[in-house]
Amino acid sequence: MTDRKRGRPKGAYAPEGLKARREILVAIDSYQRTHGYYPTTPALQKIVGGSFSRVQWHLRTLREMGYVTYEDGKIAQTLRRTGKDRKLERLR
Repeated sequence: MTDRKRGRPKGAYAPEGLKARREILVAIDSYQRTHGYYPTTPALQKIVGGSFSRVQWHLRTLREMGYVTYEDGKIAQTLRRTGKDRKLERLR
């Protein structure tokens, strides 16, 4: 389902999702600094908790918002943080 006015998933910017997306972005940055490469979706799932599909949904939302980039079907090989707004407290 999408919000027709804005063309994004319904609830994409709901307050309950903001915390989870911040956690995912922090986890991505931390994992990359520690390991030298970006995490897979299962690795993110272990770090932040929640289901595989929920992590994927948040990654999809973060991609639409411009915070991460990846190729469809190849998240593990192509997940990258963009330079957009590295100050996570600004994520809205």
